[in-house]
Amino acid sequence: MSSSAEYCAASCSSSALQRSGPPITVRARWLAALAHAAETGGLFLTICHAFVTGVDADRLAVLDAIEADRLQENARVVGGRFKQGLEDLMRRHRLIGDVRGMGLMLGVELVRDRECKVPAKEETLEVMELAREMGVLLGKGGLDGNVLRIKPPMCVTQADTDFALEVLDVAIGKVEK
Repeated sequence: MSSSAEYCAASCSSSALQRSGPPITVRARWLAALAHAAETGGLFLTICHAFVTGVDADRLAVLDAIEADRLQENARVVGGRFKQGLEDLMRRHRLIGDVRGMGLMLGVELVRDRECKVPAKEETLEVMELAREMGVLLGKGGLDGNVLRIKPPMCVTQADTDFALEVLDVAIGKVEK
């Protein structure tokens, strides 16, 4: 094969890599795009979820994959259900002061007191560590470092978000005790 992108795309179609979730074509296209970025010096910017290279065809291929695999719709639907699940957790856990965001860019503000909105800085770190131990990686943000940043990939499934919600429920429950 002439490039790592072609190799990556071909190897990703292996039945050994098949699992439940979005079609393998999504993974293959993203892996091929990332491999090509490595070859051409392109960048993958997770902060803005944008793929940037020096070749317009690469950018168009990524946009084509997003459109063909309906990843925007997936982000809207799965993200909406994820946010609803986080709001349900807020009703059960006093540590959650606010849930905000749209699509798959979500934030969960942790506070010691909902009325005063006292930031729960240490508790945020504890929740992040417990979640990590159970298999869910979260970011941290906010001026006081008390907001869990949740930014899964656009191809995330409802099963993935259900798992993350279960993990957050357990982690927050342990921290609140």
